[in-house]
Order: sequence, then C-alpha cells, then structure tokens
Amino acid sequence: MDPVAIVAIIVGGVMAFTGYRLFVDVLRLWGFLIVGVIGAIAGSLLFRGGIALFTVILPLSSGVVVATLPMLIGFVVFGVIGALLAKPLKVVIAFLIGFYAAYAAASLLYQMFLHSSNLLLALGIGAVIGLLAVRWEEVVLIVSTSFLGSAAVIFGLLSVLPGTNNIIATIIFFLAGFFGAAAQYRDAHPA
Repeated sequence: MDPVAIVAIIVGGVMAFTGYRLFVDVLRLWGFLIVGVIGAIAGSLLFRGGIALFTVILPLSSGVVVATLPMLIGFVVFGVIGALLAKPLKVVIAFLIGFYAAYAAASLLYQMFLHSSNLLLALGIGAVIGLLAVRWEEVVLIVSTSFLGSAAVIFGLLSVLPGTNNIIATIIFFLAGFFGAAAQYRDAHPA
C-alpha cells in the first residue's frame, strides 16, 4: 500500500469534516509561517552575506540551505506581523476561492457554448463572485475545505483501490463533500 494514499485518506477525511474549525484555530500560525517565510526570503535578498547561524542539508536535493541572521530576523519580524494580520488573510483567501471558481466556471462555460474565450467577461464574473464570497466567507471556507478534503479522500482511495469505478468515486466525492460541509456548518453553529 502507498503510504501517501493512506495519509491522503486520513487527512482528507479530517479536513472534509473539520476543515473550517482547523483553519480558524490555526489561522495565526499560518499567518506567522507564510508571512515569516516571505520575510526570510526578503531578508536573504536584501542583506546578502550575513552571518551564517546554521546550515541545513536537504537530503532529497543536492543543495544546502544556510540560515543567516537577516533571514532569521526577517522570519521573526514578518512572522509576527503575519500573525497579527491573520484575520484579513481569511478574507483574502475567501475572495481568491470565489474569484478563481467563478473565473474557471465562466471561462469553461463560455468556451463550451460559444467556442471562443472572453477574458474580460471571465475576470468580471470572477471579481463579482469573489466579492460575494467575502460577504459569505464562512460558508465559502466551509464548502471549499469540505470538498478539498473529499478530493484528497478520493485521491487516496483511487490510489489504494485502482480498479474503483469512476461513478462510485464521484458519488463518494459528493457525499463526503456535502456531509462534511453539513458537519462543519453544524459545528460552527451549534443549536
């Protein structure tokens, strides 16, 4: 058995049924890590040749990562800023999810029915739906985490059982997505 597939099934199941709660609970950590990495990159680009603090040898590649003092300072300073600004990060993610989903759907439908493309129309529809997604950010994040987790479950399932019928996999995908979204919504709004 493929260990990645097993992990995908377990993590996908957890994400499908508790993804929004996990996302909200560790939002400040994600802000710290994501913006901290950006700060470390900026520190290494702005201040080349800093004092080498430690060296990390990457076993899967032929490279070596040297952590310098500017990288560490950039990571910590930007990471703290990212943790403090984590709340707007949730709004940005909701906008991007709505924008990309609407953009992709509009492009696909326009291409399917008119056999051409209209970038301006797809961008306009994406922007409008992205703004609506900001208005309903909780629902957008619940649905997106549940179906992303459901997709991970299906990936793992198809890797473990390669002979699975596509119709059965599709039914499992939608059932896990819808039941996961319902469970997450109920968890976010207890009666």
